[in-house]
Amino acid sequence: MDVTAGTRATAVSAAVVLVAGVTIVLYGVVRDDLARALGGACLTMPAMTLIALVAVRRWVTDTSEDRRLLGASIREAQAEKSRYFAAKAALENEQGRLTRDAAIDRRRATVAAMAEREALHQQFEEKRAQLVCETFEMAFEMARRVPDEHARAEDKRDVVIQFPTQQQEQAPVRERSRGHNVVGP
Repeated sequence: MDVTAGTRATAVSAAVVLVAGVTIVLYGVVRDDLARALGGACLTMPAMTLIALVAVRRWVTDTSEDRRLLGASIREAQAEKSRYFAAKAALENEQGRLTRDAAIDRRRATVAAMAEREALHQQFEEKRAQLVCETFEMAFEMARRVPDEHARAEDKRDVVIQFPTQQQEQAPVRERSRGHNVVGP
């Protein structure tokens, strides 16, 4: 408990006056002197009153329990603050880890996609080369089967693409009727 210097001085002064008053009262009683006994009582009463007031003040203003509760509350708040900062740091670390993991996963997916793209491109090039080879073989076979222009005109089986003749092109085209209730091809 914290007692101020003024309170301590007041209590010591009141104790000295009380001791002096009691001594004067006893001296007056022993000497059978009413004036001294009454004077000692007049000193003793204010001294006792002052001591009582100091005790009451001390009792009323005693904040040791409040200070103890305040100290406990402050320690609890500091502990809560420490837990909050620890949780915040853990959350930031976790978010950083998740960000790094996501970046690593994106890089892995990009590398896998590029490898798959390269494989598909290589497969496409192989298929293209195969088709080019087959095309050249087929063209070579076609050129080898038809030795000259004359033989080709005689043999209809070797003609790959037949174009329409002029007679087929000049055939009349039948127009469709645009009237109502007429069904036509």
